Amino acid sequence: MGVGLLKAMEMIPCPYHRYYYRQREMLRDEKESFNRNKTTRATQVMEIEKTLFKTYENPLLTSKPAELEKRGGAFYSDAAVSLVSAIYNDKEEIHTVNIKNHKTINGLPEDAVIECNAVIDKMALDLLNKLVCLNQ
Repeated sequence: MGVGLLKAMEMIPCPYHRYYYRQREMLRDEKESFNRNKTTRATQVMEIEKTLFKTYENPLLTSKPAELEKRGGAFYSDAAVSLVSAIYNDKEEIHTVNIKNHKTINGLPEDAVIECNAVIDKMALDLLNKLVCLNQ
């Protein structure tokens, strides 16, 4: 994203927003990737996932599989472990999570899923369990 756009927005959007703000460039890049690889990124990721799930069946696995580097989302595992640790250890840490809107953002349906920051502790797990039970 150009500096001018960032200054006009007065914020730094998350990397996924490039698909919205830079549609032409992203489409061009995706087409070039498809022509180079003769497959889509989604198909590549699904194949990597199959290999990873097979690898994870090994209870003796003690190292990070090489395929994980090809998967993308390099820091999701770190975020997931940190989130679980916050719940288990009752840390009251702020984490970015995807949750139902309820009445957090006016104008969005209450059952819309939003990504937002939340204080995570043992109660967060209780709350999530209650929400799951209520929605069944």
